Amino acid sequence: MDKGELLAIAAAARANRDYTQLVTALEMLIQAEPTGIEPAAWLREKARVEENDLADLERAFDSWTAVSKLAPGDAEAFEALARIAEMRG
Repeated sequence: MDKGELLAIAAAARANRDYTQLVTALEMLIQAEPTGIEPAAWLREKARVEENDLADLERAFDSWTAVSKLAPGDAEAFEALARIAEMRG
């Protein structure tokens, strides 16, 4: 699939609140285009969805960790990692 198709799938998944499909589409976008501003934004969205909509703290923690590696000093990622670590105990 090309980027346009994946973006369309992600948009449809967002509209339908199909969070599993959205995460899959975002993962495919990130794999297809691993560097730049867009992948960081897609990864940030993926982390938010995993944490807030899917309640998958393990995956969210991994995604937020990846965000912090792409954007060192990212306050949202730092706060999310601290929050998830506290929830996990």
